[in-house]
Amino acid sequence: MTPTQNTCSSPITLRKENHFLHCIFEMSLKICALLGACLFGLSLAAPKSSQTYYVWNFDQDWQTCLSRSTTDKNHVTYATQSRRNCFSSIGVGHMGCTGPENGKYGKAQLEANLKAGVKVDQMMPNRDCNTATCPKGYACDMGMYGGVRCCNIKYRDASYQVHDDKCPGGSEAPKVDGHVQIAMDCKNLKCGTGQKCVVINEFFAKCCKA
Repeated sequence: MTPTQNTCSSPITLRKENHFLHCIFEMSLKICALLGACLFGLSLAAPKSSQTYYVWNFDQDWQTCLSRSTTDKNHVTYATQSRRNCFSSIGVGHMGCTGPENGKYGKAQLEANLKAGVKVDQMMPNRDCNTATCPKGYACDMGMYGGVRCCNIKYRDASYQVHDDKCPGGSEAPKVDGHVQIAMDCKNLKCGTGQKCVVINEFFAKCCKA
């Protein structure tokens, strides 16, 4: 008897589909702004004032919600105002290795193929990190849909560091609605009273107790 073919989408396919859904979400925000301009006479131009607003957007590469500064008040009207709401509006899970697919660390920097030099038991349900050996610089990771992949350790550790509830030196990383407040850099992050923005690594910054 011929085994039933596994028709589940691959992590890469899921990643692309998730990106497509995110693009639709972003497009809907623009359409809402345009309708507001047509129906209520709202201006689509960014305000001339120097006021800075902070919103949360889902970052496809890092599979997380990051703070971003903007001077466009119209965007703020429809964007998520908290990290918690950002996750709720996207409704995504872990789709694969985190980190930029086309970063500065070479063409194989994100995810190593499970080929030469990588030992994997292909028989389910034993296909897990106990049966995989990843190349140097990569660590085994289990996606939410099963299966193993070898992810770049540098990217993985950078993500772990910024999501940790501790900051460099041991100070606390305060949470809002259960989430550490993070961004790509300090110019895109506004921290609360008694807090300061700290650069955690070359990819991220977060709010820490001063």
